Amino acid sequence: LKTANPAISKILVDALEATRATPHVIYASSIHEDGESIYGKSKQIAGDIIERWATNANADFTRILLPHIYSELVRPDYNSVIATFCRDIANGKQPKQFKEGELHPLHASEVCKLIDEIISNASSPTVVRNISMPWLVSDILEDIRRMRDLYLEQLVIPDLRDSRQLY
Repeated sequence: LKTANPAISKILVDALEATRATPHVIYASSIHEDGESIYGKSKQIAGDIIERWATNANADFTRILLPHIYSELVRPDYNSVIATFCRDIANGKQPKQFKEGELHPLHASEVCKLIDEIISNASSPTVVRNISMPWLVSDILEDIRRMRDLYLEQLVIPDLRDSRQLY
């Protein structure tokens, strides 16, 4: 079992206990907590460590189960199929085979807004999940292709203000 996430949580809890601090801890986890992967289980264990501390210390705790986060800074072929598709389509390449399924993409700026809302709300929920709408991987790829075509072939800059709209 991956131990880095639980170890970091234990260090945080030890520091909070040593200083007797009781801040509202917002734990950014992953929707993979609900699965069977080693990564997901380590994220769940790490969150449980902090949640136990919060309960015992009478502190506020919010666990955010983050979906597929993307932004301008994610790396192709590493942490975002969206970044990989964008790079491949921008360079005129056919994207590699992918496994069809649902993703719940969420731009990093939306995560920041969510955290701001949690901080601003005195009665935040303990767990936040289902924060983005599902898209099929093939629909994401097709959407990226349509945006490329609009831009390169029609010289139209796609309207990207609504992140929940497919083209």
